[in-house]
Amino acid sequence: MVRPMAFAPIEREHLCDVLDQADPEGATLCPPWRVHDLACHLWIRENDPSAAIGLVVKSLAGRTEARMQSLRAEMSYGALVGLLRQGPPKHSLFALPAADEQANPMEYFTHAEDIRRAPDSTFERRQVSPEFQDYLWRRLPGVARLTFRRSTIGLVLERPNGKLIQLRPGASIVTLIGEPSELLLYAYGRREVAAVELIGEPDSVLRLEQVDLGI
Repeated sequence: MVRPMAFAPIEREHLCDVLDQADPEGATLCPPWRVHDLACHLWIRENDPSAAIGLVVKSLAGRTEARMQSLRAEMSYGALVGLLRQGPPKHSLFALPAADEQANPMEYFTHAEDIRRAPDSTFERRQVSPEFQDYLWRRLPGVARLTFRRSTIGLVLERPNGKLIQLRPGASIVTLIGEPSELLLYAYGRREVAAVELIGEPDSVLRLEQVDLGI
């Protein structure tokens, strides 16, 4: 029996390579965060559950922000990236291989692109492997149904190879066409940098573009 490829360690390594090459004070696609702030976010997410709760409970976001600031002051950027490269600590939920593979490949990919595609970035466009594109395609429905839940427009996702996913029916349909990696970035709110084409009636396309994609 052939085991499926594990993408979490691959994407973690790529993300840490990007962090190593980036200016810690460089811009990201998560303003006002700089690259150093993004690294702090990633460390807290895996290492400090009491502070990370603010990532999912908006009323506690201040706790997370305060921890990010203290971490930034107490640990050098290089040391922080080194710890991220080592992987989740044993006490972390993400240390479980199944949880790591379920939660982290898309997180790592997206945040690497937050640096690579930032306004002042000098990174070249990444070539995403076909295997990882297929992985993202399998994961896209769950992500997109969550982020587009406020939309009243029918929605179809389409790959350049013609494969389709109908996310939701509707009297008016908009089709989003792009590689799975680009569709993921669009669904995660990185609309301006995602190479995605929207096909549908102009009014429907406009309404979809205005949907709040906040999780």
